[in-house]
Amino acid sequence: MSYEDNHAFSFIVKSLAVSDFLIGLYLLAIAYHDFIYREVYNREAHSWMTSWKCTMIGILAMTSSEVSVLILVFMSIERFLSIVDTFGVKRGLTLKKAMVSTAAIWMVGIFIAIVPVILWRGKSRFYGTNGLCFPLHIDDPFFIGWQYSAFIFLGINMFGLLLMSFFYGRIFLSISKTRKATPVNVKEYDLVIRCFFFVIADAVCWLPIFILKILAFLKIPISADLYAWVVVFILPVNSAVNPILYTFTTQRYRNFFFKVVQTRRVDLWQLSSNHLALFEPEISGPPTTNQELAHPIDRNHWF
Repeated sequence: MSYEDNHAFSFIVKSLAVSDFLIGLYLLAIAYHDFIYREVYNREAHSWMTSWKCTMIGILAMTSSEVSVLILVFMSIERFLSIVDTFGVKRGLTLKKAMVSTAAIWMVGIFIAIVPVILWRGKSRFYGTNGLCFPLHIDDPFFIGWQYSAFIFLGINMFGLLLMSFFYGRIFLSISKTRKATPVNVKEYDLVIRCFFFVIADAVCWLPIFILKILAFLKIPISADLYAWVVVFILPVNSAVNPILYTFTTQRYRNFFFKVVQTRRVDLWQLSSNHLALFEPEISGPPTTNQELAHPIDRNHWF
């Protein structure tokens, strides 16, 4: 991998980090308003769900989730074109291409989040179907805007996860076939592993949501408490895990981690050796008789 490829990939990862940061802002906003309305929520629920603040918070969360999915799909396609020599020419990712691609992804993500606000501005707000301002529509699957919600979560997001699974499956299959004949680029393979972990985290986040969405369409009742758990705990899993993956899946930090572990093991071994040495008897000279060999310590000292 060239320096420019690595620089371009770093730019994409930073853009992914920004989208993860937005979901953190969303959770902070929800927590703040939960604290404000905790004692008077039944009285203020309607005004909150139809307010512009709820709409803006919902747009923030939707933008974050869709940009994250689209960036991960882009990363899987880029790795596929870069590693799998499909058309006879491997394509490298330049910083300019990365910037243009991520800018386009952000525009698409924002567009997806804003469109329902325009379509349902004269009716009950799309983002105001519940107090969490996130339109999963699993408590009431056929509420206003349910078609658009299904298009996003069971269309774009599920299709994106299937695409990522397909491309990474092809990448690992290609590597397993060619690694005996051609030496594998360690840095290239390391980058594929990092991207793969991003996809695993994304799957852990979205698979429960896909299942609940399908169950809702089958008219299986889903409690409001479960809805809250999905939005507050399951949905942010990806955003919470990704920063760890950004750091600890890089070769630099893995080497640092193993170095620290190795140092700690050496320190513990030395401490253990010193501790055992304290209990070893000191012998001034070699024993001269068989009795002294059998009883090196003076028995009269103890009795």
